[in-house]
Amino acid sequence: MERAAKLDLTCAHTRLGAEMTGASANEQSEADPDMPNGEEFKRFEKLSDDYEMKFGFSFFVAEKGQDRSSILESLIESFENTEEIEQREALNQIGEIIRDELAEMVVHDE
Repeated sequence: MERAAKLDLTCAHTRLGAEMTGASANEQSEADPDMPNGEEFKRFEKLSDDYEMKFGFSFFVAEKGQDRSSILESLIESFENTEEIEQREALNQIGEIIRDELAEMVVHDE
């Protein structure tokens, strides 16, 4: 897959900490039922902005089974990676998010 196609895919998904609806809202609320408070939210927002400035796309994490501190740690550690590594990781995370969402749909259809 060409870089431009990868970038289009990574830019199409909901940004961490953004206002969400549907499956994205459910997924981010499952990461921790108590969504980040004011200061913590500002920290996530700032780091997300910095990440986008550095890499050109949003930070992705399949949040199911993770808490805020592990997500924050992953976000902070990501700054040590190259754009190529982060783009590959973003696509892996998007794949995991899609698998989780599809699995959830199948369970609810049974």
